[in-house]
Amino acid sequence: MIDAALSENGRYYLPYQLHATIDQFKQAYPKHTEFFALKQKVDPGRRFLNKMWDKYYVPLVNSDTAR
Repeated sequence: MIDAALSENGRYYLPYQLHATIDQFKQAYPKHTEFFALKQKVDPGRRFLNKMWDKYYVPLVNSDTAR
């Protein structure tokens, strides 16, 4: 379903089940780096996290490769 949405230049809802790959996430949310930069600015101690941040934020900050 995610690939179907992306093939139509669409987005998918970020549900609590994190099925999307890092590449799918990047394609669906092209401004993710700007969003993550803002998150870093307002929460530099990374106090407010959840599973989404564990999966998509950490790999993008540490490297540009998928887990």
